[in-house]
Amino acid sequence: MNPPTYSPPYDSPLENELAYQIVKHLDVTVDFQTQHHVETICGLFIVDFVAVSSSGRHVGFECDGKEFHNASRDEWRDAMILGSEKLDAIYRLRGADIVHQLDNILLLLSRCESELFSERGRRNLISLAHPEIRNFEINPEETNFYVAFGNEEFSPINRIHLARRHREIPAGRRQFWQTAYQFAANIGGGTLDAVIAEYRRGN
Repeated sequence: MNPPTYSPPYDSPLENELAYQIVKHLDVTVDFQTQHHVETICGLFIVDFVAVSSSGRHVGFECDGKEFHNASRDEWRDAMILGSEKLDAIYRLRGADIVHQLDNILLLLSRCESELFSERGRRNLISLAHPEIRNFEINPEETNFYVAFGNEEFSPINRIHLARRHREIPAGRRQFWQTAYQFAANIGGGTLDAVIAEYRRGN
């Protein structure tokens, strides 16, 4: 297996920037894949990046540019992908955070998915990130991480957001993706937009 490498061209400037930076911090054993195809009960979806750890954990990364981003549809899309059991987790990174806050976002990712990142990569990200991001506590049950930092007197307040959907859910808890996938499975799948419309008609 080859170590993760930056291999342009990519489909968008956001994907290019994420790939260029993240491969510097990933463990050499990680298989870093671009434009990863996932077949689901609602058709074929393409995930911007998938990192596969040495233990076989599959983690997807999506770069959400504002002009192409529909949060509700993305949630349903992720539900079908997770329900297919092809990925263990999906992280959505906002375009603005990729452009302006990537070191901070990568540090959060390295704490959520430590086995994907090298020890040196994690140390480097700690040194590059904002102090408030370094001290931010990761709750393993959270699906959204919002962090605000900065000083109103001397610098603008920055806000970053990392969305996470994952298959490891504690007993007695439930995430929306499970409900969405179960609904799609119960009606026999179909196009994603048709499944969403059918769900909304009944709710």
